[in-house]
Amino acid sequence: MSTITRNGITSTDNNNDLAITGLGSGVPNLEAGYKVNGTVEKLTGIAPSTSGNVLTSDGTNWTSAAGASGGAFTSTQVFDAGSGTWSRPSGITTIIVEMVGGGGGGGGATSNFACCGAAGAYAQFVLDVTNISSAPLVVGAAGAKGSGASSGTNGAAGGNSTFGNSPVYCQTNGGGGGLKSSNTALSLGGEFAFDSAVSAANRLVSMKGQLGSGGGNPDQGGQGNAGSGPLGSGAVMPGAGAASGRDGSGYGAGGSGGCLTAANGGDGAPGRIIVYEYT
Repeated sequence: MSTITRNGITSTDNNNDLAITGLGSGVPNLEAGYKVNGTVEKLTGIAPSTSGNVLTSDGTNWTSAAGASGGAFTSTQVFDAGSGTWSRPSGITTIIVEMVGGGGGGGGATSNFACCGAAGAYAQFVLDVTNISSAPLVVGAAGAKGSGASSGTNGAAGGNSTFGNSPVYCQTNGGGGGLKSSNTALSLGGEFAFDSAVSAANRLVSMKGQLGSGGGNPDQGGQGNAGSGPLGSGAVMPGAGAASGRDGSGYGAGGSGGCLTAANGGDGAPGRIIVYEYT
């Protein structure tokens, strides 16, 4: 064991622990070192400094400094059908945009089943907004239902949702409207598109809208469901007997077609844009 006092070291053997004592009431300073391949190196103490700091190295020296900040979720802005503008709050550097186009309306029935509306396209993407102060946007409207009166009418397509203008960073189109009675064609789901300003790595989710089922004769199994998506559920077609179609629920879902005589279709669900904001 070796004993260290203020003025020297007394060693009684090798390669064992050191006991440190000080003379008087003070606490002794200790300068320690070690050798690496024959070169003497010193161990240097770093003051604790500010609570929460971390030690960083420049390859030669250690520094006590605040840890890196950023990436924290702070707030959300939600936009429903119509035109609007997203404005960047102070301190926000990154956003995740979630958006869906409007759902298509169901067709009107004058006999048999009419077709169901399809769902709007859906997307999520990351955007660096350090140099973007605002972005205009449009949220797609719900597709209107078709009428069961007279010869009947088709359901209307849902409106397109867009984020940004010059460039449009992302567009999610609305779902197709359902055709009127006795048609069996499927309603086509909305398509999506990204601008090249959104890299492939930042395109988190992109989905075409789900198809709406075709209509036809109820004895032939023509009834079905409207298109659904992550933010909404497509309406289920009414059962046997004359009945109006049901509206799509949530956001971006299709409305069902009308059933049998003089039955209107159901309205599609509107689109929506949600912006999640991060420092």
